[in-house]
Amino acid sequence: MNNQRQTTKLLIHSILILALAVWAFVGLKAELAKRNDWPEFRNEPPIVRPLYDDANVISDADLDKVLWKLRPQLRSPQEKINHIDHALRMWSPSASFSDPNCISGLEMLELMLDNRKFRTSYTDQFKPLMYAGEYGVKVRVQEGAGSSSHVDHTIAGLSEIGVPLDYPVVTETGETTVAAILEASLKNFRINQFEYEWSILAFAHYLQPTGGWHSREGEWITFDRMAERIMRQRLVEGVCRGNHRLHSLTMLLRIDENQPLLSTEMRSQIIAHLQNVTERLIQTQQEDGHWDPEWPGDEWDGPQNVEGLPLGIKADRILVTGHTLEWWALAPEELQPPREVVVTAAQWLTQTIDELSPGEVKSYYTFLTHAGRALAMWRGQFPHEVITPEFEL
Repeated sequence: MNNQRQTTKLLIHSILILALAVWAFVGLKAELAKRNDWPEFRNEPPIVRPLYDDANVISDADLDKVLWKLRPQLRSPQEKINHIDHALRMWSPSASFSDPNCISGLEMLELMLDNRKFRTSYTDQFKPLMYAGEYGVKVRVQEGAGSSSHVDHTIAGLSEIGVPLDYPVVTETGETTVAAILEASLKNFRINQFEYEWSILAFAHYLQPTGGWHSREGEWITFDRMAERIMRQRLVEGVCRGNHRLHSLTMLLRIDENQPLLSTEMRSQIIAHLQNVTERLIQTQQEDGHWDPEWPGDEWDGPQNVEGLPLGIKADRILVTGHTLEWWALAPEELQPPREVVVTAAQWLTQTIDELSPGEVKSYYTFLTHAGRALAMWRGQFPHEVITPEFEL
């Protein structure tokens, strides 16, 4: 009998502890829900333009040849969404082409944001790219050809090409706007999530300047903390050989010039970090102008575990060299290498692209969009601004 009483008491005690834990958890969630410190949105994201126009980097004729080779011949059914969203970021919604095999910028945008258009190309065996989530519209990630390749890659790409937050989005459950994608991204963000490069990029474009906000878990988020998070990880381990983190830091600096996001101290830290990266790139550039995927080097970044991409060393070199020229085209003068470093890299990239077969262009297309965009920006323009009637012939 005594054992039964003790067991009953222990059970009651456990239930009380569990009830207190549940009460505390519910109370915490309620407290966090009451906090009204989510940052305000801005409908029109800033367009961060390239800073340089140097014909020594690439001539008009060579730029036309490169961009024509990289035109978005993506009209085939069930084209990979990561090809579509990379092409949209390169060409923008305003681009159009005389080639009937090419998909226009507006068609790309509608294919991604309107489930009715999505269904004209992707059969029912594909889940929709956009779907209603708990906190807004979520984008499906790494679930096959009909999904995005990275967390928040889609909303970041939209922000860079100036798509406003009130632009329509159509899911299976109804009509909303791009703001719903941003809201889901913001409310699901954690400072140590698996991928964060694109979340930060989207927030920098679409959020009003803010001193910070609390995540749903109560974590305090600021642009300083996000920048510190970017710089904490070893260079070689980031997506696309670390270059997307470098691009995001560069964009933070540029946006911060007109719409303050960073503290003075953090801005100085980012500049010092990127200056050190530029020095490493100067040291590790190959004689013909390209960079290999191991560009950070053991001396710079500790022991490495670099795995080759399945597409091979040529693709990897295009990836690293194109991404590097892209963020340099947007970076302030204080972060620039000697111009001959850029010229040599651009010459290698231009010749390499010219020699690619149609099959290689298709296989490497996501990397090549960064390379083509970079070369256009070194002439002070985005790719869609280079298109002329002569270009279309």
